[in-house]
Amino acid sequence: MTDIRTAPSPEHAPLTAAVAGSAMGDASRASLRARAGALLLELVIVFVGVCGAFLLQDWAQRRDQDRRRQQIYGALTDELKVIATNTRGVATQVPALLARYDSAWQAGMTPPLEPLLDPVQFTPHMWQAAMASGGLELLDVPTMYRVSSLYNDLEAAFAQYHHLTTLSAQQILPVLARNGSFYDPTTKRLRPEYRWYVVGLRRLGAVSAEVAAESDSLIALLERRRQD
Repeated sequence: MTDIRTAPSPEHAPLTAAVAGSAMGDASRASLRARAGALLLELVIVFVGVCGAFLLQDWAQRRDQDRRRQQIYGALTDELKVIATNTRGVATQVPALLARYDSAWQAGMTPPLEPLLDPVQFTPHMWQAAMASGGLELLDVPTMYRVSSLYNDLEAAFAQYHHLTTLSAQQILPVLARNGSFYDPTTKRLRPEYRWYVVGLRRLGAVSAEVAAESDSLIALLERRRQD
């Protein structure tokens, strides 16, 4: 007697093979989809990691730049306070000197010229350090321009003062040493060769006052920048 459970019918054999092939194809496609999904997940993880690292690096760089910018603001502010104090002193003393001179001359006297001999030296260390280290790139252009202009004006003020001290040593001291006169005996006015004294002092007082005022303005600006 034939066992019908183990003897497949010839007409059903192709169908069985097709079903088996379809099942294998589905399994293969499922495996491919699984591998593709895993690969996509890995790519997403790598992309997120790279973006996160880039953003973290950018954040750290901006934080370092902000900290360095604050340091530059603070250092320049301290230096500008010294400049403002010193130039304000000159801007006060020079007009007082000229006022004494004018008052005496108006009273009919011929006051001797007071030579400028005190050595004055100031080195803008913070400004030079900021330029040498590339720190000025961290400042906005308008602020950088104003600070640069102020130091140029300060240099001009020192040049004017040193010019006056040189002339004082060359032309005023010899006259004082021999008890000579700076005035024309007829007109009682300063001789032409000494008129540089009054003109130079007025110029020194004016540029010192400008530097002091601009220093005060920049100090206020930099302090606001530090608080932003």
